[in-house]
Amino acid sequence: MSITSVNGRRVAGKKAVAIIILAIAVASVAAYSFFRLGTADTKMGTSTETSTLHSLPSYPPGTRFVRIRALESNSAWPLKNLTAQQVLNVISDIKPDALERYVSGPQNPSATVPVAPGSPPMTVGEFLNASMSACKCYIIPRLSLGSYDSGRLLTQSANLLTLPVYPMMRYLSLDNWKPFAASHSSDEIKGMFQKLYAQGWAGIGLNEC
Repeated sequence: MSITSVNGRRVAGKKAVAIIILAIAVASVAAYSFFRLGTADTKMGTSTETSTLHSLPSYPPGTRFVRIRALESNSAWPLKNLTAQQVLNVISDIKPDALERYVSGPQNPSATVPVAPGSPPMTVGEFLNASMSACKCYIIPRLSLGSYDSGRLLTQSANLLTLPVYPMMRYLSLDNWKPFAASHSSDEIKGMFQKLYAQGWAGIGLNEC
């Protein structure tokens, strides 16, 4: 995946990146909703109670959410032929409120990212901070519920909370909600959310697939 909008539109190439319009409201509630622990049916992914972090709303603030998958698991760079500077320029131009699913999986803040010729090296940690600085926004990372039963999801989510980025990541986007909900009991699902909130997440987004 290179750079993709919320509705799945794919754009490739350096020139296309420069003009891409990604400032789109987050996907529909049916496909993407933020779960809050409460009395609602956990199979439906809805609720009424706010999260345990009283200083932050349980739904991510803002209306302009964009999806640019800049870093895959273990800080792999998927944006072929693009440099960190080009990505930062796009972010600066479109000025989103949030970079949703900007990173996927655990990250190594000391790893390096591709930079423009003649530019000094840049680490993942520096790139993520520069990204948020470019748009005065925050990052919502992405994980897959397919890794929950093996225990990897909780390990990965804990890793994301320790990254040296400011503002810190506090909202999490989870993929594969539909198959996960179909194969787990309500108590198991509630327990999963409780564990994530106990780690320090303020809100958890659900993507059906």
